[in-house]
Amino acid sequence: DNVERGELMIGNDKYVGDIKNGMPHGKGRITFAAGDHRKYYDGDWYEGKKHGQGTFVWNSGNKYVGDFDNGLMHGQGTYYHSNGDRYVGGYKNDKRHGHGTYYWSDGRSEKRYYIDGEKQ
Repeated sequence: DNVERGELMIGNDKYVGDIKNGMPHGKGRITFAAGDHRKYYDGDWYEGKKHGQGTFVWNSGNKYVGDFDNGLMHGQGTYYHSNGDRYVGGYKNDKRHGHGTYYWSDGRSEKRYYIDGEKQ
């Protein structure tokens, strides 16, 4: 399968994990360079793109745990806001899409439906 464990520099970002043909492929973690609004992604990779299950964390403290396809949040996932709120539901092309539930940190919740990131 020609997959090996190792490290790569992708621009200023550091990747540690499975590598095939010089690209992330398999399981691995990329830590983004200082000053970037993103902190890291840890999870599945396919031919250099986030693909499968993973966790993406931003410097703000926000975090997404769920499905990725072709480098984007796509499928089912949970988005945790740094203020304690969270959204559990569908994603398509990096945007909320389909049915989901928004939970506030005070215990309230609301079922929601999104199309291309817009609440319907």
